[in-house]
Amino acid sequence: MEGEPLFEETQEPPWPIAMLAPGATAAGVLATARTIGLGARFGAAGLAAAAAGLALREVVFPMETKLLPDELQVRFGRRTRFRIPLKNVVRAFYRAYNPIPEYGGWGIRTGQRGRAFNMRGNEGVQLVLASGKRVLIGSQRPEELARAIQRLTGCETSADADA
Repeated sequence: MEGEPLFEETQEPPWPIAMLAPGATAAGVLATARTIGLGARFGAAGLAAAAAGLALREVVFPMETKLLPDELQVRFGRRTRFRIPLKNVVRAFYRAYNPIPEYGGWGIRTGQRGRAFNMRGNEGVQLVLASGKRVLIGSQRPEELARAIQRLTGCETSADADA
């Protein structure tokens, strides 16, 4: 159900990562332009780099988090959206985490502690679902997001059983 979001956040990646998409696209366009004098292999590589840069921007950036009355939506780019029905959330709490050892980095990740959706930083909201699965939502405003989820669901708020 789409409605007025109760919480909304958009996170862009850190600038060096954000420059990958336009940088790859620019490199691709430049390489393709030089194809005339440098041969077809160089031109094909340029087209591939341009396509990769545009695809990266379409699929990965930015990360948008929306809390609606009945679900939490996390979207990466224009094409990838995850929905978590709030009726499945039994616990939600703020926590700091270490992205690389726990999840292998940022993005759409799976690690020993469950699934993570994160774009930057090391703070987020840990969700525990009725199935026992855990989902971490990275946020620059994690305490606000956790409180909003707790208000909507009436779920447990402690981290004790998760440690």
